[in-house]
Amino acid sequence: MENIRVLVEAARSGGGYVVFVWPNLENENRGEVKIGYVLPVDEVWWVGSGFYPSEITGEDAPLP
Repeated sequence: MENIRVLVEAARSGGGYVVFVWPNLENENRGEVKIGYVLPVDEVWWVGSGFYPSEITGEDAPLP
């Protein structure tokens, strides 16, 4: 839930990038670095998107 709290805080601050560790379902559900971007929709809702750098580079990113 810490990841969600950080994403919500970023959205409430006007939006931005967040780097966190999240299970990658396509890689045996292993925790991997993920880069997300969030934007607020209103006072309650926010929208976000993200990607695993390994999807682009083909190499695992080191965990922070």
